Amino acid sequence: EDSLRNQITEAVREAIQMEITKDLYLPPIEVVHLQVFPKGKKKFLVGEATIRVLGVTVKGILLKQGKYGVFYYSEKKGYQDVIYSPSKRLRDAIFQTVLETYQERQKE
Repeated sequence: EDSLRNQITEAVREAIQMEITKDLYLPPIEVVHLQVFPKGKKKFLVGEATIRVLGVTVKGILLKQGKYGVFYYSEKKGYQDVIYSPSKRLRDAIFQTVLETYQERQKE
């Protein structure tokens, strides 16, 4: 009985530790491709990105110019984030990386 109790205690401790530390490490996010659309060609749609994170390639991240700036856009679901990640911090880091790449391209 003590052995089982110790195993359960250790499993709970590890689960709590993983939950607490999951946002401390952000994996590298690579923008593999970013296509910037010419102004006026596609109404409000300003670009499309492909990223690689944690060995997974995510294609078709649409960037749309809105009243308050650029944001993710999904034609199927409307105005919302199309990246679902284990944490808000990782999702925000993905968007920030794509946005910074987009802004750099705008300066060229």
